[in-house]
Amino acid sequence: MNFSYNRKLCFTNKYDIWIYIILIVTSASAAFLAVQNIRLSPDSITYSLVSQQIISGNGLRVPMIFLHRGDIPVDGTVPLLIHPPLLPILLALLGGVTPESFLAAQVLNLVCHVVTSIFTFLLMKNFYDKRIALLTAILVSFSLPLLTVTHYIWTEPLFIALTVAAIYFLAVSRHSEGFLYRRNLFIAGICASAAIMTKYSGIVLIVVFFWEVVISIKNKRLGYKYKSTILAMSLPVITMVMIFTRNYIISGSYSGYSWAHKSSYQSAIEGVIKMLFLQFPIGKYMGTLIVICTVVFILYMFLNVNLRRELPKYLNSGLDLILIFMLGYMALLVYVFAEINPKLVTYYLSPLVPFLFIVGVFMIVFAWEKIKVQRFPKLSLIGMLLFLGIIASGNGYKTYSYSPEFFNKHEEFYSILNSCTYKWTIENYEKNIIIVTNDPFNLSFFGGYSTVALPWKKWYKNTRPEDMASALKNSMLKVGAQALVLFELKSNERHLGSNFSGLFNKREDNDAFVLVHECSDGVVYSLKE
Repeated sequence: MNFSYNRKLCFTNKYDIWIYIILIVTSASAAFLAVQNIRLSPDSITYSLVSQQIISGNGLRVPMIFLHRGDIPVDGTVPLLIHPPLLPILLALLGGVTPESFLAAQVLNLVCHVVTSIFTFLLMKNFYDKRIALLTAILVSFSLPLLTVTHYIWTEPLFIALTVAAIYFLAVSRHSEGFLYRRNLFIAGICASAAIMTKYSGIVLIVVFFWEVVISIKNKRLGYKYKSTILAMSLPVITMVMIFTRNYIISGSYSGYSWAHKSSYQSAIEGVIKMLFLQFPIGKYMGTLIVICTVVFILYMFLNVNLRRELPKYLNSGLDLILIFMLGYMALLVYVFAEINPKLVTYYLSPLVPFLFIVGVFMIVFAWEKIKVQRFPKLSLIGMLLFLGIIASGNGYKTYSYSPEFFNKHEEFYSILNSCTYKWTIENYEKNIIIVTNDPFNLSFFGGYSTVALPWKKWYKNTRPEDMASALKNSMLKVGAQALVLFELKSNERHLGSNFSGLFNKREDNDAFVLVHECSDGVVYSLKE
C-alpha cells in the first residue's frame, strides 16, 4: 500500500515538474521574442539614466531638468520623483542600461514575464485543475499587451509580476495555519511594498489587504490571523508613507509633480473603459459579444440560488481578491485621469491582463461544468472548446501579426546619432555643461549631458510669446546652462518647445542669443555675454 502511494506521489511530482518546465520554457520563449530589440520611450530613458547615476554614486537622480515643473537642480541633476525608485535600482544592480547595452533590462523583463506566468498558473490552480491553469498561464505568456510592455523598459513588467505574486500569497494564506500562514502573509506584504516602490498605483494593493482584514474579522478567524493580516498590511502602508513623505519634503507634492490640466470624471471613466478594450485589438463585434456574455453570466450567477451557494467557495480561493484589485485599480485610474494626469495610454491597463484571463477562463469553464451537470456533456464540451479556441487563436494571431515589431531594430530612436547638430554638439561641448534643448531625453541618454527641457507650451503661464526669449535667458542663467540646442523634431516639435520654434528663423541682434552653429536638422545658440 505504501509502495503504491509512493509511486503515485513520485508520478505526481514528475508531472508537476514537467508542467513547470513547459510553462517556464514557453513564457521565456515569448519574453525572449519581445526583448530582442528593446524599444525606448521617454520613461525608458529616464529609468536608464537613473540607473547610470546610481552606478556613478550619485543616487536616485536624473540629469534632466524640467524647470516649468518646479525642478531645482543641483550639479545638473534633480531627484527622481515622478517615478518610484525600484526599477532603476534593479537595473543598476544588473549593470545599468546604456546606449551600448540593454542587457540589464532584457534580463529583468524576461524574468518578470516568467514570474507573471508562473503565479498566474498558481492562482488559476486555486479554482481548477493544472491543465486549465497551464492553458491560462500560456495564454497570458503570449498575450499581446504583456509582450508589448515587455518590449519596453517600463515599470509594468515588474509591477505585474509583483502584483500577481502578492495576490497569490494572500489567497493561499487563507488555507494555511501557524507559521505557513504568517509566512505567506509576510511574503504578500513584501511583494505589495515592492509593487508600490515600482509604480505608485500599487497603493491599490493596500485596499486588497484591507479587504482581507475585513474578511478575517467577518469570518471570526483566530485572533492571530487577523492581527497578522494587519501587520502584513502595515508593510505596504509604511512603504507608501515613506515614498510620499519624501516626495512632499522635496517637491511639496505627494506625487512629486503636478499637472495643470484636469478632466471630467465622465470622460475619465469612458477613457479607462476604452483603453481596457484597446489593449486587445479584437474588434467591435467581438468586444460587444464578450461584454454581453459577461453580463449574462453575472446575472445568471446572482439569480440562480444553487450557483450563489457555490460562489463563496471560489471567492474564498482568491477570486474576491482579484475582483477587488481590478475594481480598485480601475477606480484609481479614473481618479488619476480626472484629477492629476489626463493623458490616457493603453499600457496603463496592462496590470489587469493576467486577471482578465483568469476571470475569463474561469467563467468559460464554470459555465461548461454547470451545463455538463445538467446532462448536456457534449454540448458543453463543444462550447467550452469553441470559446477557449477563439480566445487562444485570437490571442496568438494578434501576437503573431505584431511580431515583426519585436524583431526589427527601431532605427528612429537612434536617428539622433546621425544628426549633424548632435555631432557638432558632442564635438564642441564638454560633458559637464548644462544644455537647454527640445530633445532632452535623447541628448542626455546618447550624449551624456545634463539637459534642461523646453516646456511643452510656455515657460511661465503669464509670459507673452514675444517675451519668451528673455524668460528663457533668465532661466538658463538660473541653472547655469550655457547652450541652447534645438533639433528639428518634425512631428514632436508641437509638443517639445513649440513656442521657441521661431529660433529657427533669422534672429535679430538685439535678443539674448548668438547663433553658433546651423545645419539641416537644427541650430545651436549660446547666451550673449
